Amino acid sequence: MTIQVNLLFLVTLLLFANGFNIITQLDNVQVLQHSYNDAMNTTNGTSATYNFTMTFFGYKLDILKSNSSERLYVGAPKAYRPQPSQQPSSADANGDILSCSLSEIFSAPESMLSSCTSVDPLPGSQLSDSAGQNFEVEPNGTLRACAYKRPQSCRGNVFTPGHCYTKSIAGTWAPDPYTRDAQLCPEVDFIIVLDSSFSIGLENFDMVKNWTKEVVRLFDISQGKTRVGVNTFSGDFNCVGESIVRTWITLGQFTNQTDFKNAVNNITYINPVATCTATALNYTAPQFSDGNRRKVIILLTDGVSSESAELPITAKYVRSLGIFTFAVGVDAARISELQIIATGRNTSERVYFTSDFGALLNISEELFMDLSSIALEGFESTSVNFRDAQYGFSIQVDQG
Repeated sequence: MTIQVNLLFLVTLLLFANGFNIITQLDNVQVLQHSYNDAMNTTNGTSATYNFTMTFFGYKLDILKSNSSERLYVGAPKAYRPQPSQQPSSADANGDILSCSLSEIFSAPESMLSSCTSVDPLPGSQLSDSAGQNFEVEPNGTLRACAYKRPQSCRGNVFTPGHCYTKSIAGTWAPDPYTRDAQLCPEVDFIIVLDSSFSIGLENFDMVKNWTKEVVRLFDISQGKTRVGVNTFSGDFNCVGESIVRTWITLGQFTNQTDFKNAVNNITYINPVATCTATALNYTAPQFSDGNRRKVIILLTDGVSSESAELPITAKYVRSLGIFTFAVGVDAARISELQIIATGRNTSERVYFTSDFGALLNISEELFMDLSSIALEGFESTSVNFRDAQYGFSIQVDQG
């Protein structure tokens, strides 16, 4: 009678609750915890076995019922799969998901380890994955699991968008469509728009060109994932006529830093009196042709716009096209206008200011990191590739 009650209680736990750390709560359910054995080849060719009692075996449980058998899937998120020459650690772990025969568990609980087989590791398994913390088995036998803490590096930034995968019982893991694109470093186009009006001056304009080369130097433009263009703008008092805005480097024209730097060196300082900022934005926006790439305008100016009345609606229109706008101000640039260009809000987001042209290089690294961050986030209203979303923190599958 006692055995039947214990088994009934165990089945109830499996069906209605996670089994994490049950052994510390109830001694007669010890079957849910065991020493996880993992053999590895050491550098001298011998085999070493590491026993971990804190693998969190049983953290997550799920049952798959079929006509032929019933299997218990058990998560062990702290299971560690060391590589040769690595030392075991319980702080960070690949994690594991095990498939166990329910009939063998109940007939011989003491041999549970031999009745469980490890499911294939998640693709690109990393020590921070903690696989087995979040998974679900669908009624059709499809297994869905996530490594929500897996770090992803892109252009020097580390982020955790979440990586999820699915597999059939006999199949191999495939990326979940929702998180597949998050595993890539997004492609980005950005156009640098430089103020070349009279107030800049030739010497300062040379420093602006050096800053342009430094910003682009931080990006890899060789593979086409990052494409760069450069425009300049100025104008007469009424911001009408020809040559107000000029394209010196078309988007993606150069794929190596040397050619790009030489082209920037050849940009001529055109110095009419006006600062036609709205016209420059309107001119630049149509130059983005690929809707699947992130689009960014970086506008640098040193003074007050000659089109202050037109600037708010123009900047809002450009942002409505899915273009991120960054505003870099120097010397007499007005902060309120930089904010209008960047976000249209009273905030410092995507706004940079320095009183000295010589200090422009000091903001290059910060601008690079923010540009990389924007490339990962995507446009707020359309992107699902959130930089630190940790997609897959929890999973629930419709069992209907």
